[in-house]
Amino acid sequence: MSIGFDHQHYVPILRWKGGEIGAIRDMSKIDQLRITPLFELPAPKSAGDPPRDGKQKTMIEVAAEVASNWGGGYAFFDLRVRDVALFPNVAHPVEEFFSAAREYGLRLIPVTGLGRNSSFQEAVRNVVATDSHGVCVRLLREELASSNLQHLIDAHLMRLRVHPREADLVVDLEIVGEPGFNLVEICASLPYLACWRTFTVAGSSFPQDLQGMEEGSNYVPRWEWRAWKNQICQALPRIPTFGDYTILHPFLSEWIPGMNPSASIRFTTDEQWLVMRGRGIHTENSGGHQQYPALAQLLCARSEYCGQHFSAGDKYLHDVRIGRKHTGNPATWLRAGVNHHLAFVVVQLANLFDSSTGGTR
Repeated sequence: MSIGFDHQHYVPILRWKGGEIGAIRDMSKIDQLRITPLFELPAPKSAGDPPRDGKQKTMIEVAAEVASNWGGGYAFFDLRVRDVALFPNVAHPVEEFFSAAREYGLRLIPVTGLGRNSSFQEAVRNVVATDSHGVCVRLLREELASSNLQHLIDAHLMRLRVHPREADLVVDLEIVGEPGFNLVEICASLPYLACWRTFTVAGSSFPQDLQGMEEGSNYVPRWEWRAWKNQICQALPRIPTFGDYTILHPFLSEWIPGMNPSASIRFTTDEQWLVMRGRGIHTENSGGHQQYPALAQLLCARSEYCGQHFSAGDKYLHDVRIGRKHTGNPATWLRAGVNHHLAFVVVQLANLFDSSTGGTR
């Protein structure tokens, strides 16, 4: 496999769940070429903690979903397996998944991290040895601050039997607050900075939920984008690729039966997210899902709206506004918001670096 990209590329971190799957599938082919997503498969912690969406999917079923929704494009894939007992009669779910991916001709690179257990690391090592595609190392903020980081990374790469030039490094800062992060410090703390096949810094400042926001329009700063954009002009030894969690927090709140989510639309703008928030869907006399067309009407009348031809998510906004589509629900609006965000960041990066296209639609 030949993979390589620089700071003009984009690495969104996306959970392999319904709304985000639909968002990535709906991207234009041209935009898909400008991203290498890091997909992560949420997994129940134990057999007593079943997934919200029904039965536990087999790894073969997940690989089939990737084939039909992402296809043969490059992607990192992180199987957050906590309990291998959930996958009986399988050597290891990581190996089963990548075996199925191989059959589908998928170009996927396994993701691992310093803190994964020994059986997970062994499974990743076996996949790397079989596919010769390399590996993605996901380094967390607390690991970045370790005084013996080089020793930890050396041991990790030795266990996987790979050289840094065969590995993609993703520094996942997870939660990013004001004013963001310091790229000079991040670069200085990393061993083998010039050697990694690719180098990405990712994180998210989107709140975990919308509690505390007023009904109507709200703005949330995109601290991770601002920090990255404002520092790449510095004298860095290597400019990292930009990564984020789109319009989501790194850690989602657990679903509790009886929850009453608000009707809301999350919309990415230049340096902020615009959140159009309604009332709780199940609140008496709130209008329920019927609030969405009115919110779409308000958003489409604002200067931040990009027009129906900008992305599939923007087209969905337009169609709900004029009544061509039904009201939608939280899942369909998440899909639209993520799809718009992906297209928007691709254009932002093109505007910064690609003079041949100018980043226009």
